[in-house]
Amino acid sequence: MLELYQAEGCPHCATVRDELSTLGLSYVSHTPRLPGGEGGDVVNRQAYDQMVTLGGADQIPFLVDHAEAVRLYESDAMVAYLREQYGPDTRAEFETRDPDPTHLRSRVVSVGRRLLQALG
Repeated sequence: MLELYQAEGCPHCATVRDELSTLGLSYVSHTPRLPGGEGGDVVNRQAYDQMVTLGGADQIPFLVDHAEAVRLYESDAMVAYLREQYGPDTRAEFETRDPDPTHLRSRVVSVGRRLLQALG
C-alpha cells in the first residue's frame, strides 16, 4: 500500500500526485498540515503524528510504500522511485505475454478440484 502525506497547494506534493496518477497507482492520501515550510498549521493531528513517527521529520511530501518498506522525502526522489518500482517497464513482461488458453484452463480445473477435495 502506498501512502502520501501531502497538502493541497504544495507544488512538490502536486508533482508526486501527478506521477501516481500517471502510473495509475492507488494510494491513500493524508493531509497532516498546511504547506509552508517547517511547521505549517497542523490540520489533522493523527496524520501529522503518524508522519513524524514514520519519517522523523515535519516535511511534506512524504511517501510510504509499505509493500517495499520504503519511506521517502523529496518529490524528485519519490518520482524516480515510483517510475523505477512501478513504471511501465516493470509491467512489460506481464503485458506482452499472451496466455496459453489450454494451460490456463487446465490450471483452473486443477485448482478447482483441489478446492473441492479440501471442502469435501
